[in-house]
Amino acid sequence: MSAPVAADKAQLVEKANALVDSENWQELASLSLDYLDQDPDSAEAYFLAAVAAFQQDSIREAVDFAEIAFSKDSAVRETIELLSSLYVFAGELSQALFHGKIAMTVQSNETYSRWVPKDLATFGQALGKVRENPLMNKAVLATRDEDRNQAVHWLRQHIAFNPESRKAHKALAHTLTGAGLFHEAVNSLRAAAHALPGDASILSQLSDNLAYAGYRDQSRALGELTRSIVPDDAAVQFDTICSRLTDSMDPLDSISQEIQGWGERFGCKPEPWAVDPVAGPRSQLTVGYLVGGAGARGHADALADTLAAHDTDKYRLIGFGWGKLTQEQNLKFQKCFNTWHDVRNLDPITFGTMVAAEAVDILVDASGYGSPEQLAAFGTRMAPVQVSWFGAPAGSGMGAMDIMLTDSVLDPSDSDPALHERLFKQENGLPPINLPSPELPMREAGSGEEPVTLVANAPMEFLSPYQVSIWARVLFALPEASLVLQDYAYGHQAVISRLIGMFGDYGLAHRIDLAAPHQTEALYHMGDICLAPLIVGNPADAAQALWQGLPVVTLNGPDRRQREVASLLNQLGLGDMVADSIESYVEIVADWARDVDRRTQFRQSIRDRMSGASLFDPKQRARSMESTYAALWSEAETGA
Repeated sequence: MSAPVAADKAQLVEKANALVDSENWQELASLSLDYLDQDPDSAEAYFLAAVAAFQQDSIREAVDFAEIAFSKDSAVRETIELLSSLYVFAGELSQALFHGKIAMTVQSNETYSRWVPKDLATFGQALGKVRENPLMNKAVLATRDEDRNQAVHWLRQHIAFNPESRKAHKALAHTLTGAGLFHEAVNSLRAAAHALPGDASILSQLSDNLAYAGYRDQSRALGELTRSIVPDDAAVQFDTICSRLTDSMDPLDSISQEIQGWGERFGCKPEPWAVDPVAGPRSQLTVGYLVGGAGARGHADALADTLAAHDTDKYRLIGFGWGKLTQEQNLKFQKCFNTWHDVRNLDPITFGTMVAAEAVDILVDASGYGSPEQLAAFGTRMAPVQVSWFGAPAGSGMGAMDIMLTDSVLDPSDSDPALHERLFKQENGLPPINLPSPELPMREAGSGEEPVTLVANAPMEFLSPYQVSIWARVLFALPEASLVLQDYAYGHQAVISRLIGMFGDYGLAHRIDLAAPHQTEALYHMGDICLAPLIVGNPADAAQALWQGLPVVTLNGPDRRQREVASLLNQLGLGDMVADSIESYVEIVADWARDVDRRTQFRQSIRDRMSGASLFDPKQRARSMESTYAALWSEAETGA
């Protein structure tokens, strides 16, 4: 192909001037790339492509184009200054300084200067504002602003310049996972595994995400490999065990035994010379709460509201969490604690020393499996009474953890031989839950003539063959009904193929639909009945479905992992929605589906029922916890 004539270049300049003036960067990118198809040696077109990429925050792409422009014509000052500034933005200071020095020896070009972005800092200005890891910092700021798309964008930009950045790879996967994009998280971690071969922390996170994406066999195999690579890494060993919790076919007793083995190996051991703290009369009890990273989790507001409602005359509260109390994720805890300690990355011994210094009477783990480093400290006696509140369904594995708080639905038996802890039953053994927003729309009543729409908020990790087989029975019982699933990257080709295959085995793929991702409100607004996943049910999610007017049907599973939604429903007096067998589960769903009047009456009354329930009232939750603490302290005083 022959090179363009001079008139073509003049036309490029004219069009580029207009697009730069109008700040139409997408069109500028198209113009430059189209021109390069005709003239792949055009330094001007590469420069314009670099400018367009920079204006669209694609720093890696901008650098690549600017480098080619420099290679095509190294005598243009604007190209070299653009390249040096871009390197500053990327944190590549040695390259920035190298090109900055060259730029001072080269003449300016009037045509190019017309295209330099007005908001582009000169090399000197950019250098004066330089920060370490600037792209990573942009990702952090985006995360604080809860802008996941921007966080993902800047993390990918950082990785493009720093492919061996473990921190960035893990943060990217964590952000994608938080958005429910499990398959994308798996792919990003696979890329990280190639960049950092044999890195146990990357492999461990990949194992977790494979489980989230529904690849259980691969997850377990990779988890076992990772454990063998770093047999002395407590966190990796712990994460691999916990990844088994979402497998409904994996017995909880077996997982508890593994966690106990982990506790015996990695938990703190009582020192023979140490003196255990002793319970005695107190006018004010000091209660320590290990909240860890709970500030970033879904139950954080409800937890903070409960803690803030404690009687401060009777209880002095000490918080142990991740980061400073002034950090955004912890601001909600500012009204909760008399004292706050940042324990992130603290070893168990230092954490235990900190607890002892505060003279904590009752130490409560409200972080569960989210803080394995601090959980290991419960292997020894830091406080007279040590309590596991929630988040550890297979037990803590720690010999000095005295109590697991539960209720009669989560644990019908009075004891669990698989646990070190003694079961202490409250009226409500669930994590704190607040009432959903009153602004959430209520499902409108239908005429009764439309086919029933069943809905389920179930990511791929919950769609085991066992789960699908039960929902298949429901659909067979209701031949006109459809099942709508929340879209957790099911639109990804590999995932959609698996989804079609799983329901296609029953000839039901055509009756499965997807709701828009990250819009649970819309999912429940289109449904008539909510089917709670059978494994690791989410009571807060079930509460939202109820609040939006949907009956929620669940199966009372074989262990506490699978009974949380059942506990919620029983506390609300809705035990008739809880099935004790697969047959009764299908029958309950079918009964609700066929009785439109019953569904209408339910919608009309459910919000009043929930508004009057104690489990949604922070003050009543706090009073319940205080009654528990009083009872436990009385036992400790008497040695019972």
